[in-house]
Amino acid sequence: MKHHIMSILGGCLFGIIALLLKGLLESTMTLHTLVLMAALAAAGFVLVQIGLKHGKASHTMLLTNVATILIPVGGGIALLGESVSVIEMTGMAMIITAACILMKK
Repeated sequence: MKHHIMSILGGCLFGIIALLLKGLLESTMTLHTLVLMAALAAAGFVLVQIGLKHGKASHTMLLTNVATILIPVGGGIALLGESVSVIEMTGMAMIITAACILMKK
């Protein structure tokens, strides 16, 4: 259980870092976007952890899986009036996956 909480917190942290970078670049950031992106990052992080733990999937496979999960969610955020590009979502997926791979080693 403790491990899951750490995963979620880790995911949130990466989401917030990604967002702060985005905010610094665009200087348009709302708390709404921050919360959404952190939640997405946490979800992605947990999904990757589950994949690494239970699946026999390779890291490349996981990367594509996370990207396919995050991109539609990015589209969902865009519908809510927040601008999130596919590139940002994929980048975020890669950050989360890389973090998970590093944590596993």
